[in-house]
Amino acid sequence: MNAFSIKKIESGFQWLRTEFDNSGEIQSIDVLIQRLDAINASLAWAGEQMAVAKKLLNERKEQAYINVMGSLETQGKKQFPSIIKDYVNSKCHQEEYNYDMDERFCRTLVHIGDNIRTAVSALKEQAKLSSYAT
Repeated sequence: MNAFSIKKIESGFQWLRTEFDNSGEIQSIDVLIQRLDAINASLAWAGEQMAVAKKLLNERKEQAYINVMGSLETQGKKQFPSIIKDYVNSKCHQEEYNYDMDERFCRTLVHIGDNIRTAVSALKEQAKLSSYAT
């Protein structure tokens, strides 16, 4: 299992902005397919990162629950489950952020890949139509 890196996920968003900003202007099927290959490779890595982020989030939640329940028990106090849940979620804010960012990165990759495939299909149809016209 690879270590999770939020810096790489955040850098990935920057890469998407710079690398794929003008994909709609590209008229080469080969170039678009190369970009789609890069997206697919990134999606595989990002999916693995999302699994790692979810595992880390769950481990952090478990530890926060253990801590709060132990603290309440030693103090002899009771608390509403909804308050405990909110407290645990607040203790896991960084892990939630990491998971959310990675999930959004994965979704963005999927959407860009879909758009590139659509552009490739349109270029293929355009090539067919121009060959019929000549």
